[in-house]
Amino acid sequence: MGVCSSFDKQSQHVHTVFKHGCYANDASATTMRNVFNFAHRERIYTMIFNNIFSSRKALSIALIFLLIAALLTACVSVPGVTATSVTTSETSTGTAESDTTGSAIASAADVAPVNVTFDSEDTNAVWLESTSTLINLSQSSIDISGSGATTSGSTVTISVPGTYVISGSLDNGQILVNSEADGIVRLVLNSASIHNETSAAIFVQKADRVVLVLADGTTNTLSDGTTYTYPDEETDEPSAVLYSKADLTINGTGTLVVEGHYKQGITGKDDLKIVSGTLVVTAVTHGITGRDLLAIQNATITVNAGSSGLRSNNDEDTAKGVIYIANGTFDLTTGSDAVHSSNQIKIVGGTFTVNAQDDAFHAETALTINDGVFNIEQSYEGLESLYLTINGGTYDINASDDGINVAGGDTASTTTTTTTANATAIAIDTATATNSATATATDTTTATAFGGQGGKGGMGGGMTTGNGTLTINGGYIVVNAVGDGVDINGSITMTGGTLLVNGPVENMNGSLDYDNGFTMTGGYIVAAGSSGMAMAPDDTSTVRSLLVNFDTTYPAGTLVNISDASGQTIATFAPAKTFQSIVVASVDIADGQTYTVSVGGQSTGTLKDGLYTLGTYDSGSVVTTLTVSSIVTTYGSQAMGGGGGGGRTRPGDQTDVPSIDGDDTAGATAPADGMKPPAGSPPPRQ
Repeated sequence: MGVCSSFDKQSQHVHTVFKHGCYANDASATTMRNVFNFAHRERIYTMIFNNIFSSRKALSIALIFLLIAALLTACVSVPGVTATSVTTSETSTGTAESDTTGSAIASAADVAPVNVTFDSEDTNAVWLESTSTLINLSQSSIDISGSGATTSGSTVTISVPGTYVISGSLDNGQILVNSEADGIVRLVLNSASIHNETSAAIFVQKADRVVLVLADGTTNTLSDGTTYTYPDEETDEPSAVLYSKADLTINGTGTLVVEGHYKQGITGKDDLKIVSGTLVVTAVTHGITGRDLLAIQNATITVNAGSSGLRSNNDEDTAKGVIYIANGTFDLTTGSDAVHSSNQIKIVGGTFTVNAQDDAFHAETALTINDGVFNIEQSYEGLESLYLTINGGTYDINASDDGINVAGGDTASTTTTTTTANATAIAIDTATATNSATATATDTTTATAFGGQGGKGGMGGGMTTGNGTLTINGGYIVVNAVGDGVDINGSITMTGGTLLVNGPVENMNGSLDYDNGFTMTGGYIVAAGSSGMAMAPDDTSTVRSLLVNFDTTYPAGTLVNISDASGQTIATFAPAKTFQSIVVASVDIADGQTYTVSVGGQSTGTLKDGLYTLGTYDSGSVVTTLTVSSIVTTYGSQAMGGGGGGGRTRPGDQTDVPSIDGDDTAGATAPADGMKPPAGSPPPRQ
């Protein structure tokens, strides 16, 4: 645990310090990551300078180089970050957990809105045999009828745009697309089965654009071996069963089964669009990747992957690395994040079933969800981003750490002298941030920035007053969390929707946990858990809250009822976990009115997710009566102590789970049990 010379004695800050540890002056995780980058450049410049300076004859050159290095450092600093002094002897002891594009963005002007279109060629799955080149595969032989394709051994090379209909089985060969001309190469899989023991089954090396059509009523299979053979040590692609270096679209109404035994299942190095069809993908590492863009609509997708399931990972261009999902059905079982973006994720609809060893949905910059059904059966953290906006949808979130987490930056540990950095908040879609995070770290040993999108070894978020935002404008959200139910390194705004939170049971965590305020102007909240760090929406809200800390701990399933003086129920809730505190925020709580809080008893109402609607409550024991005279009315005291919250191991720390930050982890092994991901730290739903 970190040690701070001084800190705010208010309970919220004490919560943060005890829970996450601390470093000097509460430097944000984002700032510390940027400081590390700056320090790394300084170290390189110093090393080169020392080598030159060792030669007396080169003294003048060394002095000139030093001046150039200083100017370069000033010019190439991370946008929005100003560093004043960094030691040249720092050592990195942490590992960046995920891609870094999003948290390096300095302002809203740097972020392009997520606008994805599917044009007529994306959706066109029509083909005619009479005007197509027919490629018939027969075990180890290949027959071609038409132009544009040639064979060499068991490799089919397609060199010009056109439509190519592929059928039959190939035991150990490849479809290679290498087209210099402008135009679409349309590959129609018509009951095709292709296996390549040492490379990709389909490799798009060069093309203007490729459309892969899954013929109606067909099942098509692509598979590879456990090792790939490359022409030299510098070559590392292809690395997926279906690998494209050009824009790739998958459509049609057929089925594509992809079995990745080497590394990845489907990888597009540019844009990858999946507009229809059924895809079943298993992979040792990543399931489906679109480096610049992964856009999906109306497809049925099952992924079983040792690392991430759906991924976009361009960490060089802040306008790319985006995931866009517009409807579809998804069943994702993954060894790390189920859906991971180095930039933004936008979901406008779809049905998702997720079992993830790490986060269910993780976007480095912004996660925006307009609608959808989200059944997150297992995750480390359910929803995580720097700017998280929920406009609608239905959510059942089960998490071994935080259910919903807002944090910025990546985990990094560095030794510094004096560092000052300024990070300016950005705004994406309806999530708006106006705060600035300024941090100064002085340490002669190690200053550790916890968090970074739920940094490794920490409880997600880190010890910082962050600039992230959670905005809830609608939706029906149920959270069952071992860590914080909602953990926001920044601020919360809620204008509508329903939020039900179960957990935590440890007093070093809270059902609601935020740094920079919680303004609630609409919606409904019931949150039950431990009382040690219990919080309610703050007094900037217009919706009133009751925060009740009980003198004793009650078992899961015990009813809590809050009723007004006329007996009208505001809430009857049966928490799914042991609890000692409950927060109820509702537009039905009125100033000057008196409310009775009862425990136990029964209700004749309709039960859904622990909440009873309609019906009659009776036979409970009265705990207290409260008369509302402020935005937040509190009863009882917080119970400090209990289990600590800062020691859980993030799944990314497991040595047998492939990394999510690079393309793959060297030496990664295939998931056990028939391509299932290895056992991870998160327990099943409690």
